[in-house]
Amino acid sequence: MLADAPLVARERGSGTRAAFEAAVLSALGRPAHAPLVSLATEAAVRSAVRAGVAPAGLSALAVRDDARLGRIHVLAVDPHPVTRPLRAVWRGSERDLTGTARELVAIAALAGSGGAGDGPSDVAPRR
Repeated sequence: MLADAPLVARERGSGTRAAFEAAVLSALGRPAHAPLVSLATEAAVRSAVRAGVAPAGLSALAVRDDARLGRIHVLAVDPHPVTRPLRAVWRGSERDLTGTARELVAIAALAGSGGAGDGPSDVAPRR
């Protein structure tokens, strides 16, 4: 079982690692096995997997090229996909965000809050 394997993982605090650990806890009611090694970037994790250090849990997008080129083997985690939150970021303050970009952030903020719109990420579209 993947949850019991010592894995190559992202560093503590990484969204990828937090999503994996939350999914294991939710599915099994217990924490995942401690990582064999923690690395700072997805590129470093992919390199460790290619070198045979241990398996890892990464997004399909992060491993797409390595998998297509046959450098690693990918096994989908089904039927419980692992999800993780995303953050909108931009240079400047909320007033620097205009037009379509402002509308996109407003839609994302509403979707992320269940439609309630809360906190500093609640950016209303300007017309």
